[in-house]
Amino acid sequence: MADTEITVSNNGPLRLKGSFTIKDAEGNAYDLAGRDALALCRCGHSGNKPFCDGTHNRVGFNHQWYYPLSRTFTLALNADLGFARRIGDKPVPFFKSYYAGGPGSVRGYAPFSLGPQDASGAALGGTRKLVGNAEVQFPVPGVGTDKSLRLGVFVDAGQVYAANAGLSPSELRFSTGVALSWSSPFGPLKLSLAQPLNDKSGVDRVQRLQFTFGSGF
Repeated sequence: MADTEITVSNNGPLRLKGSFTIKDAEGNAYDLAGRDALALCRCGHSGNKPFCDGTHNRVGFNHQWYYPLSRTFTLALNADLGFARRIGDKPVPFFKSYYAGGPGSVRGYAPFSLGPQDASGAALGGTRKLVGNAEVQFPVPGVGTDKSLRLGVFVDAGQVYAANAGLSPSELRFSTGVALSWSSPFGPLKLSLAQPLNDKSGVDRVQRLQFTFGSGF
C-alpha cells in the first residue's frame, strides 16, 4: 500500500497526498474520483465539508527584537501584524478574526477588547491587526546580581480593524506603564501597571493592572 502524507499548513487546511479513504460519520466512503491529493477543512466554515473550499485565508507576522543599550539596559521591541480575507462571498469566520488588548498586546486595555463592537459592547474582532510594543528593561534596584528579576518601562500601540474599515492611524490605542518580570522556575511571569493614553469613554474597557505567564511581552 502506498504511503499517505499529511501536511499541516499554518492557518490553513490539512493536505493529504497518497493513497487514502475518507468516510463520513456513518462509515460511508466519499467519492474522491481517483484523486490522490486534496485538502481537508480545519476551520469548519467550508461549504463542501470535510473538504476545504478556499473561502478565506490568513497571513501574519510576529517578530521580537532585543538590543543592548548598555550593560544593564536592554531595548525590547515587538511587532505583531495580521491580515485575513475572504475568498468569494463568504465572510471570514468569527473564530479566525484577530483580537487585541491586554497582556501580550496593548496593556492597560481589557484582554481582546479593542476594535469593532456589537450593540452590547462585546468585541467582534477584525480582519486586520496592528500591534507594536517598545520596552526598556533593566535590573531591579537592590537585588544585586540576580538577573531573574527585571523592571521595564514600556509604550504599547495597537488596534484591530473590520473588513470594511480603513487602517486609520487615529484609531490606534496607546498606553504606557511599568512592568516587573520574573524568570521563575515555572516560566516567565510579568506584572504590568499601564495607563491608557487615548482611551475613549464608553467604548474602551480599561484594565490597568495585568498579569501574564509565559510571554516576553
